[in-house]
Amino acid sequence: MRLFLAALVLLVAPFAATAQGEIPDRRLVLTRDVDFYGSDLQALFDTTYQACERACLAQSACNGFTFNTRSNACFPKSAVTDRVPYVGAWSAEVIEATTAAKRLATARAGEIGFIGTGTLVQARDVAQAIGALHPSGQWTLDQMLTAATEARAQGDTLNALRWTGAALTQSDAGPHWTEYARLALQQADLGGDDQSRMRDRGLYGAVNGYLRTDGDAERATALVVLAAALEANGRGRDTIPALRLAEQLTPRADVTEAL
Repeated sequence: MRLFLAALVLLVAPFAATAQGEIPDRRLVLTRDVDFYGSDLQALFDTTYQACERACLAQSACNGFTFNTRSNACFPKSAVTDRVPYVGAWSAEVIEATTAAKRLATARAGEIGFIGTGTLVQARDVAQAIGALHPSGQWTLDQMLTAATEARAQGDTLNALRWTGAALTQSDAGPHWTEYARLALQQADLGGDDQSRMRDRGLYGAVNGYLRTDGDAERATALVVLAAALEANGRGRDTIPALRLAEQLTPRADVTEAL
């Protein structure tokens, strides 16, 4: 199961790179070992998860799909109605980005142009792929946020990161992305084989946090985390405009000290 999950992330990213806009128009919330029974638009056999996802996202009528890893069969759905346990199935519900969210992301992207177009594109690709990295359909948002809070209280950064990642796949909320980035940077500071990957998650998570955040105080917090992520990734010069923007939004002692 873990190997298949890793393959999902690798397969999703190339497709996500073709998306337009600062945030994905349509994202996925995945549930493992569950079949979204009924409401089939069609059946595709001898296929791959990647092709199944493409088939669904290419159809405006498709609101979800089930991919059977046992038979390599894909079932795009017109609606998600009945959920039935089925070992070996991966089911995904499509969530549409709102017009307001897309407009906000465009405005925020203009404010952090100093990070470069390439970083914005990579952050969008991460947002498209995050559902496969953190399947979350089997829990409620409150359950995941509670689990993340408990893990933080116990000093378990990795599980706090995982639960926060699962929560944001459902909420797509800016503060959740920012907290995910902060935890990823904290995990990177612990060292280990995944240090580089965690630094990347910190950077792209912080970008996604800022793109989705409204309110001066929350934006300043996202920028402070973004500055830390930029520095961790060897981009110290880019921290200066991030911190200056944060200082303009909400003068804070930590921002002044960082500058």
